[in-house]
Amino acid sequence: MDAEQSLVCLRITNLRLHAYHGAISEERVLGGKYAIDLEVWYDASRAIETDALADAVNYEAIVELLTRSLNHHKFYLIEKVADYLLEQVLQQFPQIQQATIRVRKLSPPIQHMVDFIEVELHRRR
Repeated sequence: MDAEQSLVCLRITNLRLHAYHGAISEERVLGGKYAIDLEVWYDASRAIETDALADAVNYEAIVELLTRSLNHHKFYLIEKVADYLLEQVLQQFPQIQQATIRVRKLSPPIQHMVDFIEVELHRRR
């Protein structure tokens, strides 16, 4: 990393969506509530210099991508959901150097009461 680089962490926290993933067939039919956190690291030097959205990572575009992608396929495992979402973000935003995603299945249909089940996945280019 050179002296002119400004590595920024952009966070999207608690994006709440309805989706159709799970090992139980009813989850893939009725769906369930999910929450997503995403942290992306990128060199924001140019964005800081120009104050132009075109030079930044557009968080609204990321939110739209996550929303579309979450229901593009039906997966059995929450780990696969996180992997797929993170891969979509990294493909669409090549300026991102590293990212961490957390996907939570809220009130999962299991025998015991828990607020959520969460998986976290980190990737670095």
